[in-house]
Amino acid sequence: MRWYEVPPDTMARIIERRKRGDSYVSIGRDEKLDRRAVARIVREHGEHQSVAAAARSAELLGLFRIHVEEMRKAAEALLELAASPSVRRRLLPVDARIETLLHAKLSAQFRAQPVLVPYPEGSPEDKAQESELELRQAVAERQATRRARAVVEGLRSHVPDLAARVKGWNQAAASYSNAWQQLVEYARSKDVPSAYLEAAAKHAIGWTTGDWWVDMHDQIEEKAKVCVRVLLQEPGWKQRARGLGQWLVEFDGAYEKLEELLTPPRLDKMLITEHCQFCPVP
Repeated sequence: MRWYEVPPDTMARIIERRKRGDSYVSIGRDEKLDRRAVARIVREHGEHQSVAAAARSAELLGLFRIHVEEMRKAAEALLELAASPSVRRRLLPVDARIETLLHAKLSAQFRAQPVLVPYPEGSPEDKAQESELELRQAVAERQATRRARAVVEGLRSHVPDLAARVKGWNQAAASYSNAWQQLVEYARSKDVPSAYLEAAAKHAIGWTTGDWWVDMHDQIEEKAKVCVRVLLQEPGWKQRARGLGQWLVEFDGAYEKLEELLTPPRLDKMLITEHCQFCPVP
């Protein structure tokens, strides 16, 4: 009997006995096969296993690259959502729900867009297709949501200091938002139009902190300039603007710490060397 004519169950016994250390001769004698046929079966099995292992390694490498790239995208999205007012060039408070917003942003990126060739409108096939499309979209949305959660959880595991940095950012964002609200309430008590509020705050902070990027005085209309000059004479306004400027500095510092952590090459090193439950390689 030629080696490739040997039944699968016999081949399995041969491979198992060879793993236990039995010789080709003893295996061939028991299975009534030539030792060369036994050796060929074992060799072919080894080559097949090597090819399969190489294929698995290549697949795992591809999955790991996707895993790392998704976490890079999550880090970029987080930095965009967490950008401080100085980075945005706007004094308005930032939405502090960055984790919720991050999940939503990543889910939108991951969500598949199923496309079906339409049937004539109103036909039974059209209604069936509409139901199928709705089902596909529902499943795609659920998968995208789960995938986004997994990526964010993976990023937390790969970047151990991330939770602490985000907590510091949240505290700075809340304090800045509170200081801004105090400024808004004071401006309302002085009947300052809401349209002029940010320009007036920028100019006041520019005077008190020396950060002249916030001084937009020369780029606002004349009525706003008058409003700015009046407010600068108000001790209460200057005090609140100074407080907002101080919290702006704190906010910038918290964002820079987050940015430092989530920017290559430091980020890349942690994505490669750290591990999470979703890593496709051990």
